[in-house]
Amino acid sequence: MIRRAITEAFNTWSEVIPLNFTEVTTAGDIKISFQSKDHGNCPPFDGPGQVLAHATEPNGNPSFVHFDDEEYWVYRNENKLRRYPFTDLLNVAIHEIGHTLGLDHSEADDAIMNAQYNYPFDRYGRYIGGTLREDDIRRIQQLYGSRHSGERATTTAPPHFTTWYWGPWFGGEIPDYN
Repeated sequence: MIRRAITEAFNTWSEVIPLNFTEVTTAGDIKISFQSKDHGNCPPFDGPGQVLAHATEPNGNPSFVHFDDEEYWVYRNENKLRRYPFTDLLNVAIHEIGHTLGLDHSEADDAIMNAQYNYPFDRYGRYIGGTLREDDIRRIQQLYGSRHSGERATTTAPPHFTTWYWGPWFGGEIPDYN
């Protein structure tokens, strides 16, 4: 479940920008791990609810994404996601990876990059997890250009190839609460 969700999250960004992501076993550009409570020089996690994850922005060093290991994560399980305390790993992963790519929080209420967790359902109750919104796409393409247009942003060109890997604390599959 976890590997599928994280891979899909990276692919979601890759569909709209000219950047490819590949999982490696060590020393990637972005380290993914699940942590709990106090975990080094980062703000501590608080258990289920509130702070779900955090990430660093690109700064020349490997970036990281930490997920709170005590959350009730699910992947594409509409029945569970309609009930508290379950949280959509896919949407949170897309959001946090957005930070590692250089995006700040968005003012747009429906954006994946909004500071508040957005439940992955549209106003009709249909599951829309893993869907970038217009504001997310516009802002990431300002940084990287569009994958399909061949245009690139005029800012410093990012690498065309980025790697990611599991942190040393990753203990395997988190139970799928199905």
